[in-house]
Amino acid sequence: MSDIKFICPHCKQSLEAPPDMLGQLIDCPSCSQSIEVQMAKPPLSTPPPPQKLTRACPFCSEEILMTARKCKHCGEILDESLREQRSTAPSDHSPSPQIVQEKVVVKPRGEGCFLQTCNVGCAIIFIVIAVIVIFIIYVLNQ
Repeated sequence: MSDIKFICPHCKQSLEAPPDMLGQLIDCPSCSQSIEVQMAKPPLSTPPPPQKLTRACPFCSEEILMTARKCKHCGEILDESLREQRSTAPSDHSPSPQIVQEKVVVKPRGEGCFLQTCNVGCAIIFIVIAVIVIFIIYVLNQ
């Protein structure tokens, strides 16, 4: 027969003893308290697993609360009664047009049009210097 496994109630040390010591008083080797060798008691009950608090939206797959009636990410109505209520409710105002937001692409410095990376003043100065250099070269060659 296998050893009896039990836990010291004072220091929570896991202990083992041969079956013939069942019911005897011993001193715990860890805390030196007097304890009775007894069979370990099974846990009273296992706690239920924690309930999941979120779920995926069926429309956009983002995480939302289990109790959500409307998705905070995509705006879709998830609750059937709320959906029916909104569809049958008389509208007091015309639906507002949806605002379409344009995508702005920002390029790193050095990419794109010359006038985008330098201001117009720099471009004018560059052109003036280029014209002067060409004029000097032309005059020296004659």
